[in-house]
Amino acid sequence: MKFILFVLTTLISHSLLANYDLYVPTKAGTSPILIFVHGGAWISGGREDYKKMAQSLAQSEVCVVTAGYRLAPGAQHPLPVEDLDETIQRVSKLKEPKCDARRVFLVGHSAGAHMIAFWNTQFKSSSVKGFVGVEGIYDLPALSKRWPAYKDWFLDKAFGSEKGWEKASPANLPQVSKGPWLLIHSKKDELVDIGQTQSFERALRSQKIRVSVEMLKAESHFGAIEALSDAKSVTRNALRKFIRNN
Repeated sequence: MKFILFVLTTLISHSLLANYDLYVPTKAGTSPILIFVHGGAWISGGREDYKKMAQSLAQSEVCVVTAGYRLAPGAQHPLPVEDLDETIQRVSKLKEPKCDARRVFLVGHSAGAHMIAFWNTQFKSSSVKGFVGVEGIYDLPALSKRWPAYKDWFLDKAFGSEKGWEKASPANLPQVSKGPWLLIHSKKDELVDIGQTQSFERALRSQKIRVSVEMLKAESHFGAIEALSDAKSVTRNALRKFIRNN
């Protein structure tokens, strides 16, 4: 009984310290690592919500890390990004034999896409080889202008005064790593307009950063990321190709 309690305590302590869950492929060999950062408007969601997706991806293709972070309003920007950086630094030192800690890719959905983009304006890691933004948010003032209700719903909670929104918008900031980007956005996204991805694409190209764009025809905001659980989906195939080529 004491041994069981010791093991449980150790696992719980490690989970709280690392703030991520790791899913390792069953296939032989060493695989790149995908760090997934969830959305939820910076005020909701958690890494545990994406267990099914992570398990599906890890079955045959990559090691998957689902990253947790503190939520607003208790933790305003940039604290969640600092949490992400801690996870990235820990993962880059991972000693799991099946996971290549020298080849890390950051994948963010919605607010998570903002976080990986902003991370790359403030931090760096030689292990990170590429970035994938799915239905991402990159320009906060433009988002508020297009969706006025978002100001009171979550932007004020997550970022405080509008005076700081420009400096918190990756579309207005230089990227530290010039690693490649894959941007995925659905024309039917009902929560984040496609202009967010288009403006960030222009910003990346102006910095001579290689970027590819996958426009989905009919996925919803959450449907685009849920599609990663489907081995035959456009989203999954685009991600697979991006990682293979980088």
